[in-house]
Amino acid sequence: MSQELRATPAEVEDALTHPLLFERLGQRADLGGPRLLDRVEDGDLVRMSVRYRFHGRLAPGLRRAMDPDLLTWVEHATLDRSAHTQVVEVKPDHYGSRLRCRATAVIEANGEGTLRLADVDLEVVVAIVGPAIERAIAGSLVATAGAQARAIEDWITERRSRQAGRGGGQLRAPRPSQVETARS
Repeated sequence: MSQELRATPAEVEDALTHPLLFERLGQRADLGGPRLLDRVEDGDLVRMSVRYRFHGRLAPGLRRAMDPDLLTWVEHATLDRSAHTQVVEVKPDHYGSRLRCRATAVIEANGEGTLRLADVDLEVVVAIVGPAIERAIAGSLVATAGAQARAIEDWITERRSRQAGRGGGQLRAPRPSQVETARS
């Protein structure tokens, strides 16, 4: 999967890990209502845990194998600002033995913008209908990534405008007590 974003790699990396962006993303139904659970910054590494829910559609026959209301997960992501990489491990809340997903992404300059290249490994282990469920989840992930990219670009544009209007002021991250602690 590849995404072209109209922002610098540093802006994209900052957006991908900024608590205020996830607060905004949590209000969007088209993204499955992601909710930031935890964020730890350690030098160039930023580790985050974000809760997602499946927001796509499963055909009635597939719902017998996997209930879409139970397709929720926590995405554990580590962004390395020095290597410009992000590693994501998905831990399902349900169906842990039947659903696996891991992704690695590279964030690189591309002309005046940024290219984010992700290699996603998704596996649904369900007899007969697993591949169909996999396609539905993959389609939802691609749609989520596209909506997230647009939201990131909008957020960066607004942030640039605010900073220009305030003489370069920074948006402040919420206090640690405002970020829900991960429950795993």
